Amino acid sequence: MCAVKRRPQLNLEELLYVRWILGGILALLSVWTVFYVDPAHWPLAILSSVSIATAIINPRIPGRVPRWVWRAGVPLIAVVFAVDLMVNDLIPAFIRLNTMLVTWRAVSYRSRREDLQLAMLCLFLIVITGVLTVSLAFAVQILLFTGVGMIFLFLVNIIHDAGDGALPAPAQWTLLSRRRFARRLWQVFDLRVIGLTVALFVAVIGISVVIFLAIPRYDTEAGLGMFKFSTERSVTGFSENIALGEVTDIQQDNSVAMRVDVGEVDAIDGVPYWRMVVLDEYGSGMFRVSKAVTAHVGARSYPYVEILPDKAEAARPREAAHPEPWIVYMEGGISRYLPLPSGFTSVKLKEFYDLVPNSIFRIYSLEKPSATLLSLKIEGVDFSGVIPDPGFPALDLPAPQTLVTAGDPEVENRFPYRFLSYPATTRAVPVSREERAWLAEVVREIVGDRKVTDAREFAVLACRYLESHHRYSRQVSLPEGDPGADPVVRWLRSDSPGHCEFFAAAFTLLARTAGFPTRAVTGFKGGTWNPYEGYFMVRQSDAHAWCEIFDGKGAWLRVDPTPGAEGVPGEPVPVPVAAFTADDSFSAYLDSLRMLWYRRIVSFDERSQNLIAESFRNFGKAVWIWISAAGATVRDGVVAWVNSPWTLESKGDLLYIAIVTLVVAILMRRLGIGTSDVLRWFRHGERPVRERAGELILALEARMLRRRKPRRWDEATAERILRELIVIRYGRPESWPDPWRVFRAARRLL
Repeated sequence: MCAVKRRPQLNLEELLYVRWILGGILALLSVWTVFYVDPAHWPLAILSSVSIATAIINPRIPGRVPRWVWRAGVPLIAVVFAVDLMVNDLIPAFIRLNTMLVTWRAVSYRSRREDLQLAMLCLFLIVITGVLTVSLAFAVQILLFTGVGMIFLFLVNIIHDAGDGALPAPAQWTLLSRRRFARRLWQVFDLRVIGLTVALFVAVIGISVVIFLAIPRYDTEAGLGMFKFSTERSVTGFSENIALGEVTDIQQDNSVAMRVDVGEVDAIDGVPYWRMVVLDEYGSGMFRVSKAVTAHVGARSYPYVEILPDKAEAARPREAAHPEPWIVYMEGGISRYLPLPSGFTSVKLKEFYDLVPNSIFRIYSLEKPSATLLSLKIEGVDFSGVIPDPGFPALDLPAPQTLVTAGDPEVENRFPYRFLSYPATTRAVPVSREERAWLAEVVREIVGDRKVTDAREFAVLACRYLESHHRYSRQVSLPEGDPGADPVVRWLRSDSPGHCEFFAAAFTLLARTAGFPTRAVTGFKGGTWNPYEGYFMVRQSDAHAWCEIFDGKGAWLRVDPTPGAEGVPGEPVPVPVAAFTADDSFSAYLDSLRMLWYRRIVSFDERSQNLIAESFRNFGKAVWIWISAAGATVRDGVVAWVNSPWTLESKGDLLYIAIVTLVVAILMRRLGIGTSDVLRWFRHGERPVRERAGELILALEARMLRRRKPRRWDEATAERILRELIVIRYGRPESWPDPWRVFRAARRLL
């Protein structure tokens, strides 16, 4: 045994250096949360990150800045904020103000009061950006921020107490060698302190989780409107104008656009088609929303928290509707259009949003793409592809200003339908006369000698024709020909492959030539199944274009003419989830963690709280039943053992246990080891030599003062052992007798 050496500790200057580094890390963690909000804040966040990181690496740089710069910092920030507030919205201006203040405080030398200011500024920035994001990375970042913040505040108080108001000047601790400082950190590294810190951190997180689960939730159906702001950024590019190839360009991106929580299901009623944009006008290879519809819809928005179908759609039988609600989590900045199925009973938004309704096409859009996550709870999901529109034949929208052709025969020949009003736009075939004549010949080839008046029947025949003449490919090379000819007609006349926009446009021209009103739709189709958490991952690569044809009976029918698609849907048939492509890659596993965050944290409401409480109650009941059964089994076993005959064969174990216990007691007595020594060893490990000697001194002195002594007591031996214990307790190690021998002799006397 030997005395335990005291571990070296950091001096005051080294503690100041650690505090500087932790303050910078705390500032970086808070500034990096800005990257989850809006790209408009990114340049300032990057500049702040570079400044703070530079100050962490070289703390001497702030000391080289003139004093007048530090004095002018806060007034300059105030002026910038005032100008920003006049130009932009309140919350973005506050985010930029907070970012500048955090940066200014993190790169300047700080007193204890200023350290607390930095912690509060960082916390405020974390809170305000946390309201605007639901990123899983933010959850990891807030955990790191909590741990670093706890250590930072603890260290600030230690330095305040150790410095006693007289801290070294900044120039002293900034001159420390980084290599020597790193060596000193390694020397003072204590695994016990790290373990205690981790345990304290886990305890804080555990208490926070309990509080999060226990806080009452109320279904207010309203968010904090002041914290919502939008961005012009739109990732998909879905808009009122879609040119050939734009959807295919979107498909090159494999990032997740939205996640769809379908609940506990084994089958769904059809392949999911998410309608986002409906385009009624076509011309020269481009789909667009006609000016008449745009003028009718306008740009006026209304606050929505729930969307209900109109009376005609609500009255439609819903046998095929999915019984469980689906929750759609669409990433921020994807599109301002809401992804909706062909039918639903209601759509509930998590917060109030200003939406622009398009009652003609039955779609809804935000005024601007949301920069934050958009959550939709869709009840009565129906992917049958039937969109009721009983008022379609009676629509009579005001026609926009017609094109003045000035008698130009070429213009009159090629663009006679460019400025028609809706619903005439759904019947227009805006190609040259020669091309219209060729399309009529193709229609006659499709229908044969029959007169087809049923839209569904024609759609089936037209899809077969397109599939037999063209194959699907994302790479399209149009054959050479008249550059002024319609690109879709040129493609139809060839045997070239095409992507979904070409098939949709070709079907549109053929169906309109046959006399059926037809329009194009863009959105998302299908998705891959994530088996880890059980939900659909709809990626940008699932962007798709298809058509809707009017059946003449008051409804639009979805038609997907792309080869390999379902074409014209029939009666809804349950599709097993196993039929969808399952993605069990590592990236899908990481995405499942994000979905877990959405389900357990973002969408945690009163219903989720009740479910968790019920699961805890059921778990408690199960544990109690198991404990009761185990106790009854043990009790019955003990009773049976006691009532059995007392023979050496049945009760011999008691004899073995008694013999082993006696042998152990004799050995402990001979070695001078007491029961308290064993218990303390298990609790604290091997004690220091001086500490053990001190305890034995107190025990011997107390025994000497008693009148009654043990029979083995020898006063002279006791005094000799006491003197040896005093030498071990207070003397130098080189003057000690054998501690093990002395301790053993003392235990024998006691």
